[in-house]
Formats: sequence, C-alpha cells, structure tokens
Amino acid sequence: GPWYLRAFALYVALFFGLQVLPVVLGLRFAEFLAFGGLILLRLQGKVLLGASGLQPSAAERQLAALDDEAVTPALARAVAALHAAIDDPDRAPSVAALDLLYRERDAIEDPEESLLHEAVERAIASPDAISPGDRERIRNEMGWFGRVLLTHRAPPDDPERREIMGDAFRATLAVTGVLFAGAAGVLVGIVLWVIAIGQRNAGRLHLAFEPPTEHGPWYLRAFALYVALFFGLQVLPVVLGVRFAEFLAFGGLILSSVVGVVWPMVRGVPAGRVRHDLGLHRGRGVFREIASGVAGYAAVLPIFAVGFLATLALMALWSAIAPTESGGPVSHPVIEMIAEGDVAVRLTMLFLAAGFAPFFEETLFRGALYGDLRRRLGPLASGLLMGTLFAAIHPQGLLTVPALAALALGFALLREWRGSLIAPMVAHAIHNGTLIGLTWFLLV
Repeated sequence: GPWYLRAFALYVALFFGLQVLPVVLGLRFAEFLAFGGLILLRLQGKVLLGASGLQPSAAERQLAALDDEAVTPALARAVAALHAAIDDPDRAPSVAALDLLYRERDAIEDPEESLLHEAVERAIASPDAISPGDRERIRNEMGWFGRVLLTHRAPPDDPERREIMGDAFRATLAVTGVLFAGAAGVLVGIVLWVIAIGQRNAGRLHLAFEPPTEHGPWYLRAFALYVALFFGLQVLPVVLGVRFAEFLAFGGLILSSVVGVVWPMVRGVPAGRVRHDLGLHRGRGVFREIASGVAGYAAVLPIFAVGFLATLALMALWSAIAPTESGGPVSHPVIEMIAEGDVAVRLTMLFLAAGFAPFFEETLFRGALYGDLRRRLGPLASGLLMGTLFAAIHPQGLLTVPALAALALGFALLREWRGSLIAPMVAHAIHNGTLIGLTWFLLV
C-alpha cells in the first residue's frame, strides 16, 4: 500500500517539476501555443467582438490585455486583426495592431509566412488599397481572423460583416448567460452548504460513504495500473512513430479505463463487492441519486469557484515570472478537435466528455483512488490528494490544477454524502456537457 502512495508523490513531483522547469530555464512554449492558442483566441475574439457593439471602450481594454498573449507571429496577426476590428475607427490605422505585427516580424523564418505578415500589415495600414492577391492569402491562411480583418472597414450592411457581427453577438450572449447561471449556481451552492452544515450539526444529515476494508489495496493497485496504461498507451504510439497514433491513443484511453475498473475482479474480488466498494450501485434509488447529482453540482460550484480564482492568481504570477509566456499553455485537445472536426467528431467529443469521462473517471478517481485513501485519511485530505492527481492527469497544464482539483474535491464530497457514484457522475456530466456545448456553439 504505502509504495503506491510514494509512487503517486513521485508522479506529482515530476509533473510539477517538468511544468515549471522550462520557465526557470527561460524556454518558450511558442510552438506549442501556435495552434491551440489560436483556437482559444478565436473563442475570446468572438466574445470581445460581440461586446464591442455594446461597450466599445470595455472591449478595447480587454483586447489590450491579450497583447501579451501574442507570443508568436500567428498569434500576433490574430490579435492584430481583432484590434483592427475593435479599436476606435477614428484612430485608423490601429497603432496597437501594427505594433504587434512589427514586434513579431523578426521571428518569422518562412518566406511564405513573411508574405502573409506583410499582407496583414497592408490590410491594416491601407485597407482600401489591398490587392486581390493579399485578400486571397489572408482569407485562406487566417480563417475566421482573416474574415474579421478583411471586413473591418466594410459598411454595417455588408452581408459578410453582418454575419460575423451577428455570430459574435450571439457568442457574447451565450457566454454572458453561462456566467450569470454560474454565479447564481454559486449562490445557491453556498445556501445548500449552510443548510447541510446545520443539518449535520443537528445530527439529521448522515453520510452514506463507507471506505472499503477487506479488499481495499486492490483498488489502489487497479488505479495504479490504470495510470500506467493511460500514459503508456498515450505516449507509446507517438514515440514509436506508429501511424494512426491519435486513434491508438484513443483506444488506449478506453482500454486503460476498462482494465482499471475490472482489475479487482480479475484478481478474485467478487463482482458484487467491487460494485459496492466503487460506488456502482443505486444508492437510495436511481432517480433520487440523479436529483442529488443536479443539486449537488450547485454545491460543487462554490468549491470550484475558489479553485478557479486560485488558477487566475497563478496565471497572474506566471505572467510576472515569464512575461513572454503570459497565461501559459492551458489549451485542451478536445477544443482543437471541436474546432477542426466535423459533426461526427464533435458528437464523439460530447459523448466522451459527458458520458465516458463521468463514468470511468468517477469510478477510478472517486471510486478506487478516493476509496483507498479514505481508509487512511479524512475526507478533506483524501479529496485534495485525489483531486491533485485528477488535475495532473488532464492535459490543460499546470495553471489549471487548482480549478480542476477543486472540482474533483467537490465530486468526492458528493460521493461522501451519497455513497453511490450516480450523483458525482451526474454532476460531472453537467459540468463537462455545458463546457463542450458552449465550446461547440462558439466555434461553429
């Protein structure tokens, strides 16, 4: 048993060390940010462009904060296009846009990219005199940002301009709606916590979770096997240069999850005992547990909000330590797949995020790992340890660890309350489904 905890501590130490070391050594993440950063910037850009029609000055201030994120020529061109569209038209051409382009010009080595960079400069400095060749190059190479740039001086009734602004306005409304709903959920969650604490102190709230006893170590070993397979089957195809590496890595994700769940049964633990210990049972009734998951998600939101604020603080610290890497790499491969994939790919991502992940991640993290940790530690310490590993295994990066760990802690407390995993699975599905749905809406 203790060796698995030591292995976990070594993993966490290596994870954080390998995240921080490049910053200490002054290494840049420019290549990594080039594609994922553009997609995240497109999400932000749509919201800012829509907000510019309501509060132009506020949108300009928010846009100025993105200047430090433009750490590659591609990102600089994208932010410059947003400046051209949002900055006060009485100050044409946009000084901020041209400054960004000039700042990253020396980093360009490819002659074709240099031609694109120069075309963007001309489109901002002299939009009425841009050549058909420059227009075609910008439209083909810059995608949505190119359309924004090429229509930034078009009249309001221009069809393409109206389409872009209408889409941006709808994106702004969607994000605003989600933020208001989240804020309301946090307030409801705080009220639920006050009620729950009062009920607990009065002896009327009973926690249903029971840590595994007889077969406890097998669940930690199953989780360790899951982690080993997860990373091995994700990395091995890439290291070996195997074709269809992404497909094989996806298969590895499924295989490692299934093996982690069934391993205790393979080692002789009765199936009924495994289901009970992992929380794979109906609890006090399926529908009651589902309702508890919906209400429980509201109770998770205040915890998640604290972690999210810690993530924002880390981002600010990162910006102070490594200003050329402001914000750090916080993208996720799912965002890229939604942006670039067809409807089938997007539906697959929605299923993985709102179906596959809630079932298997809850079973392995809040079932196997949390259950074994609770044999030795209290709920808070077990939840924080489990949450740290939950956050570390996700690909968003170091800066999102507090937010994801807080989310995992909230799901663990739901398991502590209900015993069954149905409630945390439902809460997990609501969270992931909302994020994927919003991302899909913003990127399509």
